[in-house]
Amino acid sequence: MKKYLLKIINKFKSNLSSLLLILIFCALPLSAILIYSYTNFWGKLISVYIVISINLFILWLFKLNTIAKIGAISLKLTEIIFAQLIIKTQGPFDIFYVLDNLDVVPDIIFSYTAMEITIFFGSTTLMVLFYYLIARKIRFHLTNKIILSAVLALILIQTTSGRYVFFDRLLFASSTTINLSAIDYPLVSNLQKVTINKDENIILLHVESWNSKAVNGDVLIDNELYQKPMAPVYLEYSNRGLYFPEFYGNSMQTIRSQENTLCGIANNLGEHYSKREEAFNFKCLPKIFSENGFKTYFFKADDITFHGTKNFMEKIGFDVVINKEIMKEGDTEHYWGYQDDIFYQRIFEFLEKESLQKKFIYIAVSTLVHEPYYTKEELSFLDEFDNPKNTYELYANCMKEEDYMLKAFFRYYDKYLAENTHLFIFGDTSVPVGINDGNVNTHRNIYDDNFLTTLLYIPPNKSDINPKIITKRYSQINLFHTIVELFAENYQTKYSINEITSNNLNNKPYYIRLNQPYSGKSIAIVGYPDKWIYSFENQNVIYFNLETDRFEQNPLILSTNASIEEFSTIVSSKKTDI
Repeated sequence: MKKYLLKIINKFKSNLSSLLLILIFCALPLSAILIYSYTNFWGKLISVYIVISINLFILWLFKLNTIAKIGAISLKLTEIIFAQLIIKTQGPFDIFYVLDNLDVVPDIIFSYTAMEITIFFGSTTLMVLFYYLIARKIRFHLTNKIILSAVLALILIQTTSGRYVFFDRLLFASSTTINLSAIDYPLVSNLQKVTINKDENIILLHVESWNSKAVNGDVLIDNELYQKPMAPVYLEYSNRGLYFPEFYGNSMQTIRSQENTLCGIANNLGEHYSKREEAFNFKCLPKIFSENGFKTYFFKADDITFHGTKNFMEKIGFDVVINKEIMKEGDTEHYWGYQDDIFYQRIFEFLEKESLQKKFIYIAVSTLVHEPYYTKEELSFLDEFDNPKNTYELYANCMKEEDYMLKAFFRYYDKYLAENTHLFIFGDTSVPVGINDGNVNTHRNIYDDNFLTTLLYIPPNKSDINPKIITKRYSQINLFHTIVELFAENYQTKYSINEITSNNLNNKPYYIRLNQPYSGKSIAIVGYPDKWIYSFENQNVIYFNLETDRFEQNPLILSTNASIEEFSTIVSSKKTDI
């Protein structure tokens, strides 16, 4: 046996040597995969396979002509950029992640110091030279199967869904986890008849990446406490209705927020529903309102096809789905969409020409406080920090710009719709600004920094509601049920917001579920002040008391090897001790 193995090794030693050297020079992308380690074993294995396959392909290209060598250099440079982006942002090994963050790539390539630039280009040059030399000096033959394998690896990356780690998409079969007894939120069934006779409009305005702690002025970064509110316009208008300063988005990512708010979907850890082809057995808000004589509108400031948004909104019942169709030449547009003020203007110009039919309107703005954060020169007079020294200060400057644009929204709203409209303004999601271990990546962790946003409810002008700040915590799932109950004659639930639609069901204790569908998948259950976190990857159960530890600096580990059923038992028993 030993002789046989030695014979094989001697026969293929040149290939084995080159493969070993290739593996060494794969260290950068491989280390990126290990740094982004919140995945399962098979996911890591597929990642390694893809990295090695690409490098085999690069080596083969160096054996060909000059054009192939240029292609090989370009491919290697691209791979290095991928790896740098992953390492610096702890994001997924995903081409769409790179495309979504093109504005960040120059900062990654041309880092911040001459030394980093030198290291980057120096290492790239050495890698390219190394590949060229071993392709020239070492006999290296690639079979058709190996070439096909490398091509398959490239296809796997190219077809990865945006911002999805490809192995999650390939290997995660289940779209949901079990329903925990404390948070079995109901959906509105397709068979359920909801009757609405109210002759009033409704507007849902979601603002991008709206972090509650930044809005209200309670942020801790590197032991420095920032206590100045960064949304003065929003807070000024809060005196017209009910303000919920601590309101949860139930999941990460805009499209998932819209699942929560528009459909009441609570437990999705798989693909977002815009990517699913099956027919839904539940009704979402636009369909419910459309069936009751409302005309339903969805307005989105940026690419309407991103994450399948257009198809999803049409599928769940919106009559009108609009992006650039209402815009005019010369309207201010940025990387993540049209600037808020001009977008608001075009929306109300469009609505003014529509019929007097009662309306259900959803507005999504996205451009001014979207990653990567950069302020607009014409709005620099709003900057809170002249020389931002961390991500939070960059984010705060951008938030003040988005907040300022609400003046334009209310100028049109008060003119056209305020008398007879229920208005809800909320964050599509929060976004981490560095409170917990310096994390600024939405795909990592399940802290309040990632999920806690705000809600402002302004009723029609004719309402006699008294303005008030509501400290009780609710979520977008509660907002879904509240809207149905607010308008419907035959719908009551314990999950509506008691201060808006009070009944004898919704004044009881309840729990809020948060989903982190990325970085290994985890969920959190909040029954304020208690918060329990469960990781599907390492099966840890962690507890926080949000009243005494509002920045979640002191986790209490309750279990290191718990099943989801055991986690449910812990939550149900309100176990907060080891």
